[in-house]
Amino acid sequence: MVRGKNLRQVEALVSGRKPGDGPEDPTNPDLETHVVRLELAPAVFALFRQVQSAMADEHGGRLDDSALMEILCRQALEGGGASERPAHQIAITVCESCARGWQNGAGREIEVGPEVIARAQCDAELIGSLTAAQPARVTATVTPRIRRQVLARDHHRCTAPGCRSARNLDLHHIEYQRDGGDHELWNMTVLCSGHHQQLHDGALAISGKAPDALEFVWRERREDGAGAAVIDRDAREALLAAGYKPRQARAAVEQARPHVGADATLEQVVREALRRCAVPGGLSP
Repeated sequence: MVRGKNLRQVEALVSGRKPGDGPEDPTNPDLETHVVRLELAPAVFALFRQVQSAMADEHGGRLDDSALMEILCRQALEGGGASERPAHQIAITVCESCARGWQNGAGREIEVGPEVIARAQCDAELIGSLTAAQPARVTATVTPRIRRQVLARDHHRCTAPGCRSARNLDLHHIEYQRDGGDHELWNMTVLCSGHHQQLHDGALAISGKAPDALEFVWRERREDGAGAAVIDRDAREALLAAGYKPRQARAAVEQARPHVGADATLEQVVREALRRCAVPGGLSP
């Protein structure tokens, strides 16, 4: 398949596919990342780093580039999301026949994956068919009355443990609507955009009844075999932030992995790595 092709052509072949997919397998738009290059003045770069640190502290952990930029963009577009209106004023068009979806980006239609569509449908306004002779009445997946009640009950904050975010808030159905979940108050909780995306990506699971009997379980998706690699990367970054040198951080994580198993959480990997090398510099360079 790649014989005689240049780098750009090979990139096009693998774009939207995970390791192990074949050439004929369908692509996933959420795997097609977009590279954005920014050139910032020193003062603006310092400000950006402050925002990055503040958002990570607010959400209880490191944010990847997409999560951070989503927070900043939604804040600019929506002013926080903790209002009576659904958070998703963003235009997402869903095909009724094939269920594919596209999000409008300043006049350009960009395809998004099923996880993005499912997340938006948790808490969105529906305007009906764009080709109808007469505009349909706008409806909401959650009524303003229920939205006000859930937000007030959860103190206008994300309910994920360790998260203190009071901005970019969505309502989430604990039992998915597609699985029969209704708009009962016990079946709804407040999540920030970052944790809501983690949930629909499969990295977070929520069960139980709101507000006092919820169970949050962090996990990694294993379909592509990359879950452990993602956790190892985050563990190395955590050790770097603690003062380890890159080679030391890599060695500590490599030593920890056989002792925690493939399904270990980020916290388990970091703790085991610290046991292997309790202080920066404890490993041979």
